Amino acid sequence: MASLKQATMAHFVSTGVRNAAWLLCGYWVAAIVAELASKLWPSPWAVVAVRVLEHFPEKVLQVAGFWAPLKEALQGEAVSIVQVRLAYGLAAWVGFMALSLFTGLCLWLLQRVLRYWASKHEG
Repeated sequence: MASLKQATMAHFVSTGVRNAAWLLCGYWVAAIVAELASKLWPSPWAVVAVRVLEHFPEKVLQVAGFWAPLKEALQGEAVSIVQVRLAYGLAAWVGFMALSLFTGLCLWLLQRVLRYWASKHEG
């Protein structure tokens, strides 16, 4: 049974970081499998799977303002595809951490609001 004591912000942050780490591991495993599948057994589904997995880091890079310079550097051959993949991995990590920490913050705020509301409506 869950404890009735109030969880601290540190609890939600640590839980968020752990969840983000597990999500990131799953994401990277799925990306590696999809990449290998697209190289070993070229098929439309493998290419689609790689493209879908690349969409999240692209969005993170776009929001951060790094997508256009990275794309120009790749087209100008200033960076290699390995460096782009590393940038995608870092962007995925940053994205999952940000989403997870934001979710933890929202849960902490919800807990505070519900406890405040319950204290005002206790009989």
